[in-house]
Amino acid sequence: MSIKNILSFFYFIRWLIKVHCLFFSNRMILIVCNLMLLLYILKLSIFFIVQ
Repeated sequence: MSIKNILSFFYFIRWLIKVHCLFFSNRMILIVCNLMLLLYILKLSIFFIVQ
């Protein structure tokens, strides 16, 4: 998997989470969405460090 592929995948996931958050404007769900996004970014950075 090239860096470009990973980045486009990352943007797609981020877009999905954003859409999800818009549908559920509940505060708790927004917090969960942000946590999910943070976790995903962490996983990505760990993946880059390992590679």
